[in-house]
Amino acid sequence: MAFITIVLLVVGMMVSLMQFQRGSPAVKLVKLAEQIRNEFKVENVGADVRIEPMPGHLRITYLTRVDTKFDSTVQNQEMWKVAEFAIKKYEGSDRPRLGEIQVSRSESHGSGCFQQTYVAHVTVPNPYKGKAPGFPPGDPMAPAPREK
Repeated sequence: MAFITIVLLVVGMMVSLMQFQRGSPAVKLVKLAEQIRNEFKVENVGADVRIEPMPGHLRITYLTRVDTKFDSTVQNQEMWKVAEFAIKKYEGSDRPRLGEIQVSRSESHGSGCFQQTYVAHVTVPNPYKGKAPGFPPGDPMAPAPREK
């Protein structure tokens, strides 16, 4: 009886792993988080898509050890860059339906009991909203620039 249970568990795990590798939405979000982590050299990155309530949003959260000296301008520029990178690299078919990209940045200083974390948020509109998948933002009917 125990052998049958173990075999069923192994088969179930193999089936779920195959579904995960096929390109489920979770795989796309994990790839996106890894790309952000590698591009911006941050420690922990999370990516999540919420469709409800409409319009949906792509939510990015990350932890960094970069000391911005409490300069909100530097923090906002970094978060805008992360948002633009994230929406360009996001491969989900729901990208045109997302209304905005929400980025939360946590900056930690110190260690142990003396660690302090400062959190900042920014919301960026989705430049791909309403665009057909595979096309860059901009007017699709605009004439192409001529070469000289």
